[in-house]
Formats: sequence, structure tokens, C-alpha cells
Amino acid sequence: MQVQKKLIHSPLTLFSKNSTSFLKLAIALFYIIPILFLSYLYLFSIKVGEPFFSPILEQPMFTVLFIIAMLNPFYGLFTKIALTDFENNQHIFISRWILKILSVCLLLIGNFFTSFLLIIALIKQRKEKSVLNNSFDLKEKGAKSRVIGMIFICSFTLMCFFLLIKIQSL
Repeated sequence: MQVQKKLIHSPLTLFSKNSTSFLKLAIALFYIIPILFLSYLYLFSIKVGEPFFSPILEQPMFTVLFIIAMLNPFYGLFTKIALTDFENNQHIFISRWILKILSVCLLLIGNFFTSFLLIIALIKQRKEKSVLNNSFDLKEKGAKSRVIGMIFICSFTLMCFFLLIKIQSL
């Protein structure tokens, strides 16, 4: 009987393994994408016979794609912070909004798969525990840094989105 009570109050009942698996997969992809991009850049430079960073310096599209690839670990960091918040039952309202904004930002820059993973995780999490703390207190420890960091990352993402549109229209 005591085991059942522990399971009810366990942080994993708030955010089950089904929804955490989607977030963990998204985090892994966020860390793998820059490695894949740099590997592609290396193979491209070998094939063409130019220095490693010459496509980034000479072609604006490669420059923007390089910035987007290097933003991915920060997306992974915010997803990891949100996952930790869900597991510890802290900053749930902020973490939900961070994942929602992050999924929209990823859609803007064309990272559809990881955005889809974040959306599925949010839907599963909402189905698992629909009534959560909806209060938002900026005075809580760590809340300001989450919001400021997300604003910073969103501004870079929007800049890359507009640069992609501008470059493709040329």
C-alpha cells in the first residue's frame, strides 16, 4: 500500500516515461545536429578542395545554416531544463511556455522533426496531468534566467528566419 502512495507522489507520475522519451530524443537530436552539419561541411570542403570554413565565409546561406546548427545545443539546453523542471515539479508554467515557443521557433527555421517531438511531448504531458500549477511568478529562483534566455534564443532564431527569407528571395 505504501508503494502505491509513493508512485502517486513520485515526480515521474507528473511526466511519464512516454512523454519524457520524446523530450530525451529531441535533446539528443539537438546535440547531434551540429555534429552532422560540421561533418557535412568537412566532407564538402574535402570534395571541393577548399578550406574548412570557406563555404561559411563565402556563401550567405551556409552562414545562416551554420548559425542555426550552432543554436541547436541551446535549444537542447532549454529542453533539458524544461524536462528537469517537469520531473522536479518546479516552474511548470514557464517550462510549458518555453517548449511551446521553442517548437514555434523550430518550425520557423525548418527543424520540423524536433518541433514535432516537442509538440507530441507537450500533448502527452497535458493528457497525463491536465491540472497543473498555472501560476507564473518571476520572483521564483531561476524564473528570470529562463525567460531572459528564451528571449535571447528566440531573437537569434527570428533573425535567422528573416535572413533565410531574404537570402532565398535574392
